[in-house]
Amino acid sequence: MRPISLDLRAFGSYPGAEHVDFAALAGLGLFVVTGPTGSGKTTLFDAMVYALYGRLPGGRPDGDVRSHHAKPDEPCEVAFVFEVDGVRHQVKRNPEYERAALRGGGRTTEKAKAVLSRWDGRAWVPVESRAKEVNGRCAELVGLDADQFERVVLLPQGQFQRFLLADTKERKPLLQQLFGTQRYERAVEELEARAKDLAVRCRKEDDEIERCRKNAVGALVAVARGVGRDDLVPAVDARPEALRETLASLAPVRASRKAALEGQREACRSIEAGAVAAVEAATRWDTRAKLLVTQQGWERRREAMESARTRVSDARRVAGVRDAQAGCAAAESSCAKGSAVVVEAQHTLVARLAVAGFAAGAADDADLDAQLALAQQAVKTLRDDVRALAEAEGSLAAMGASAARVERDIASATSAQVDDDARRIDGEALAATLGAAVDALPEREAAATRATELLKAGDELATARAQHVAAQEAAARAQRALREKTARFVAEAAPRLAAELVDGDPCPVCGSAEHPAPAHRTSGVARVTSEEIDAARTDAERCARDEAALFATIASRIEKLGPLASRSVAELANDVEAATAAWNDAKVAKGSLDRVRKGIAALDAAKTQRTERLLKLNAERGAHEGKRAELEARVAEFRTKAAAAAGVDLDARARSLDGCVNAATAATKARGTQRGLDGALAQARDALAKALASAGEPDVATALAKAMDGPALRQADDEVRAWDDQGVKLQGQLETLAQQGVPDDRPDAEAKSAAAASARTALDAAVDAETVAETHATNAAEALDAADAVLRRSAKVRADREVTERVATVCAGRGPVKLALETWVLAAELERVTDAANVHLHRMTAGRYALRRTGAATHGNRQAGLDLEVFDAHTGRGRRTATLSGGEQFQASLALALGLADVVSQGGGAASGKVFEALFVDEGFGSLDPDALDDAIAALDQLRASGRMIGVITHVEAMKQGLPVGIEVRRRSDGRGSSLVAAGG
Repeated sequence: MRPISLDLRAFGSYPGAEHVDFAALAGLGLFVVTGPTGSGKTTLFDAMVYALYGRLPGGRPDGDVRSHHAKPDEPCEVAFVFEVDGVRHQVKRNPEYERAALRGGGRTTEKAKAVLSRWDGRAWVPVESRAKEVNGRCAELVGLDADQFERVVLLPQGQFQRFLLADTKERKPLLQQLFGTQRYERAVEELEARAKDLAVRCRKEDDEIERCRKNAVGALVAVARGVGRDDLVPAVDARPEALRETLASLAPVRASRKAALEGQREACRSIEAGAVAAVEAATRWDTRAKLLVTQQGWERRREAMESARTRVSDARRVAGVRDAQAGCAAAESSCAKGSAVVVEAQHTLVARLAVAGFAAGAADDADLDAQLALAQQAVKTLRDDVRALAEAEGSLAAMGASAARVERDIASATSAQVDDDARRIDGEALAATLGAAVDALPEREAAATRATELLKAGDELATARAQHVAAQEAAARAQRALREKTARFVAEAAPRLAAELVDGDPCPVCGSAEHPAPAHRTSGVARVTSEEIDAARTDAERCARDEAALFATIASRIEKLGPLASRSVAELANDVEAATAAWNDAKVAKGSLDRVRKGIAALDAAKTQRTERLLKLNAERGAHEGKRAELEARVAEFRTKAAAAAGVDLDARARSLDGCVNAATAATKARGTQRGLDGALAQARDALAKALASAGEPDVATALAKAMDGPALRQADDEVRAWDDQGVKLQGQLETLAQQGVPDDRPDAEAKSAAAASARTALDAAVDAETVAETHATNAAEALDAADAVLRRSAKVRADREVTERVATVCAGRGPVKLALETWVLAAELERVTDAANVHLHRMTAGRYALRRTGAATHGNRQAGLDLEVFDAHTGRGRRTATLSGGEQFQASLALALGLADVVSQGGGAASGKVFEALFVDEGFGSLDPDALDDAIAALDQLRASGRMIGVITHVEAMKQGLPVGIEVRRRSDGRGSSLVAAGG
């Protein structure tokens, strides 16, 4: 990494804009940075770290980097340009800070920003624009993170003196950061975690084996005690092999018990069969005895049942007479009731007619119905006249209400029209205002379209520039490959021709027939064919065409953008946003204008509709005036007609006439009903005579004496049927028992059943004991098999655990050599650092001192392996670095810092391999005597001779006199901060 320039504004001690040209300072090689204490010398390098990583060195807070002396409108930012692998990059960064608002006065907050760009030969092309990504990309380009950069490129005050005097515990974190060896520590952690995991898995397998063994012991104890062999009960801690022997010893005992069990089972079956036969015979003997007793009782009821059978037969024969006599009595009762109803209806009719004003004999006149009809019609006519008068008066009142409504509608429409006229005037004014904005719509649309096209061209230009850089690199690589292949092809021409020479034949180049020293191909170098040359040339031509095409694209986009080609994509995007916003405002105005005009048109349409409605309302008003006279005449007419009903209760008269009609109807209906009842009575008496003749009885009284009601008849019939069925059933059951066989004497079934139950209980107990023993024996065998399976299954896990634990123990530094893997790697890197540091320390101390790693790996509980000591050539012995004097410690610290920078930039081991062409040393030279100071300057000058730019921040006058001043920091005359005077700025 080579610094090119640094620009800062309103940063730290510098309230204004300052510039440092590192490219110019590189010509000095070794220079000093000087200025008063606290003036801001270190701030320059703070700005460099802040630009790259967004933080200040040394863990200082970075929330207040803006200069307190800066003007309110002065922007705060840092821009650092550096070169990596021949490509220049620029990182610009500003913190979040308050500034004066550009419009409207007041204050506003400027957001923190970070942009990393690459130079494409013509302009800066943005690469990253988010702070986190910028930090990561800068660390990737430089090859160091912020902490590493501070220790390799910037050598802060006192930092490397602490590094020199530190022990392993303090030195290890820095080396981890510089050489990235944390992966070894993580690898050891993963090994230990895997070893623990394998140990847990092995413990689980052991627990499973022990569980299976305990299960087998428990099962075998139960088997041995179950067969009565306590001598074969296994010990609680018996191993699986002994348990298998016990299981085998119990097998013969269990076999003999099974044979005895079969004999017991046969004897039990025989006893149970005899008991079953005895129970069945006793049951048949008991059943026959019960049936005989029941049959005797059945015979004792025979006479009563035959008498009941006769009564049931007589009752069924006279049932028709009883039913006919009941029907005849009911008909006679109905006739009597009907006669009473006829008399009552006749009396009611006579009374109603008298009340209505008809003569007493009118009930028998033939024209009674006609007289009643005429009277009802007269009442109806009077009622209709009264109703018509009420309707005419209601219509007259409704017309008055309608006329009032028309008057209200006319007034409302007139008022609404006045309001709409006022709204129309306001709408016309708003339309005139919006029209001006709408007129600018085409112009604003064109501006937005143009801005969008320019943004697209800007995007294409940025993309083309980035692609052009890659195309240039690809073209250069293709040209180098073509030149290399061509050179190798030409170099191989002579060996290729020599391979075709034939002794005695003339050489096609010189013509000689002698070939004393033909050329030979260099071994190990691949041949280049003409096809490869053609392919390389084709690739180079393609890359050149691609580069030219991209260059043409860049030129066309620059031509299209014109003066805007220098603007960033973000600025062009802002232009698009502003133009689009103006266009959108015009479109909103157009929409508003359309709505306003539609509102005016709606008001005009409403006015037209309202005018038509007023015409209709006025016409309706005139119609009301003409209709009112007509309704008033009708009311007068119906009042005259209704006068006849004055003093007459029309409703009472109508009810009286309706009562007469209803009474006449009821009397007619009653006489008709009576005639029907008389006919029914005659039919009932005829049916009774026929029923007596059919039953063969002399009279009704004799027949009714033999009759029975329904429930009594059904009960007697059911009893006779049940007695008959019982006799048949008893006879059948006795015959069935006789066929099955009934012994003369009842057998003792209870005694035989008790013997069978006792035999079965003994057999079940024996079977249960054998089943339990069989189950336990099976469980024991399965548990032992499962233990063996687990042991076989876990063999690989146990082997892996043993190897993993051994490797983890060694790598963690707990083995015979007490040195952890990561420390061992860092020790090798530290030895490379001390080797490089000793080159500088040898020069600065005239060969007296050399640093070397020491500290055996066995220091008790203290971390070791990365300790340093200094070898003193004057004494021939090594000693602790803390015994060096102050000046000697600075020399050793500076040499160590320089050596560390050399190793990190050289690569190899765990180093980054990045080359750092600049080094900045912050103070410490004041502790050196003149000779040591000269040696330190000589060491730094030796570094400069190797091509590295070195800046020394110092107050030592001898260094300022002996070295050129590259950057001078001066306090401002007004006391508000500092400014720079630099060789390059």
